[in-house]
Amino acid sequence: MKVGICISVYRRTGGLERVAVEWARGLHRRGHDVVVFAQEVIERDPGLTYVPVGGARSPNWRRAATFPRAAAAALRAHPVDVACSFGAAVDAPTVMGTAGPHRAWFEQGRAEAPPWTREGLRRRLNPHHRVVMAVEKRIVGGGRFEMLYATSQRSADDYARLYGVPDGRVGVLANGVNMDEFRFDPAVRERVRAEWGAGERPVVLTLANEIARKGIDTLIAAFPRVQAAVPGALLVIGGPAGGAEAARLAREAGLSGEDVRTVGRIAEPSEAYAAADLFAFPTRYDPWGLVAVESLSCGTPVVCGRSAGVAEHVRDGETGILLDAVRDPAALAGAVVRGLALPASRDECRASVAHLSWERILDRVEKILGDVIARREAVGTR
Repeated sequence: MKVGICISVYRRTGGLERVAVEWARGLHRRGHDVVVFAQEVIERDPGLTYVPVGGARSPNWRRAATFPRAAAAALRAHPVDVACSFGAAVDAPTVMGTAGPHRAWFEQGRAEAPPWTREGLRRRLNPHHRVVMAVEKRIVGGGRFEMLYATSQRSADDYARLYGVPDGRVGVLANGVNMDEFRFDPAVRERVRAEWGAGERPVVLTLANEIARKGIDTLIAAFPRVQAAVPGALLVIGGPAGGAEAARLAREAGLSGEDVRTVGRIAEPSEAYAAADLFAFPTRYDPWGLVAVESLSCGTPVVCGRSAGVAEHVRDGETGILLDAVRDPAALAGAVVRGLALPASRDECRASVAHLSWERILDRVEKILGDVIARREAVGTR
């Protein structure tokens, strides 16, 4: 197959960007001719063909507004057997891989930060969200795609609820995890725990970009209760959320630097997962939640909000604890305490996400794309 991969920025960092790269690399490994349609190529992989796409590159809202039609023009000029897009990003028939509707994310954000709050006002005035939702409505609501695949059944249902996408045109295709990269290493565990000053203390890890939507504020508020039940427990907060704001919330909760480590961005997340005894993901809304899968791949169990798409792959009471009341510090504390006592071994946690390895996911991608071409040929169109 000659496969088009359409993404504004081709790079391995980011959410949809990383998925696009994995699809491109994986399909190329399997012998397919892969053409990347992108405005920017940050990491150029050998053996792939690259087609530049026009449109504005900044600010972000102008990029979101202009890329869909520019990508469609590039596809017309450089035809492929089947084109893939990531998010509602191309004004042409594509197989769309997406986490979930931006509109659902925006609605949840509005619930977290009402329009009269500072954060709510900032979101409401940000033109990027309005543009992305308008493009999404035009492409998804207008049925301008061949097939749409969301990462979870919850997100697939959101597309049906918000845009009336019929069952026959929306499916579920989880994002994969690189199980070679995310694996347990006892030597790494020992080194990183020494860097954290953890010793033999039970370590609860969380990695997040945001504090409120990811539930980091509730996790911090819950931690004194965790320590009352599990003396010596240590909370490590990484990622952009692990900064000054988290440290302030910890102090307000009566927690010291010995109780909570805010470590900021972590260069090798796999090392942090290996060093932890439990990963906390009390998100209030997330169409997927790759961090939870990465943690399980490293053999570390998780506490996860049921509102996350990835909750569909956590075995409640075995490889993790699923929680409905993610806003309740007492309920979250109880879930963390139970999570620290889970009997599942690291091998069992890792085996529970083997079906999400990229090779398994690419088996499905390959079949999906082949089926799209076959259906099109059966009705004599291309």
